Amino acid sequence: MLSRPTPDALSDLHLPELHLPVHLPGAVRPANRRVHFHQRAPPYSGGEFVTKPFRFEGRDLVLNFSTSAVGSIRIEVQDQDGQPIPGFTLEESPVIFGDHIQRNIRWSRPGVLPTDPMRFDRLAERPIRLRFVIKDAEIYSFRFK
Repeated sequence: MLSRPTPDALSDLHLPELHLPVHLPGAVRPANRRVHFHQRAPPYSGGEFVTKPFRFEGRDLVLNFSTSAVGSIRIEVQDQDGQPIPGFTLEESPVIFGDHIQRNIRWSRPGVLPTDPMRFDRLAERPIRLRFVIKDAEIYSFRFK
């Protein structure tokens, strides 16, 4: 649903090079909160980046991304000190590939049916960091719903 920007909605655009918020008065933007960022494509051999600690609400991590046919993305959830959270480590992360605008990312539990994934909402309201390990891929945004 589109609405006029409000102070509690993410209504700033980010310039790719400067990473400065630019407010456009009267602009129409989606009113739900999303985390947007510009990410330069890493070399074919791969790369990684880690977010600053943040809190979120919701139970699903939704990713907007594109990989090549041989590219991939893996995500690790860390505590605010950079330590991997059990159940959400890089080794337990699904290998993500394809071209999706809204893909729910779910970690499966070893020895448990894939229809019963780890509950991401158990991490809500506490500071976390996301570590993205990417190979020949681009990440356009992520959000929680």
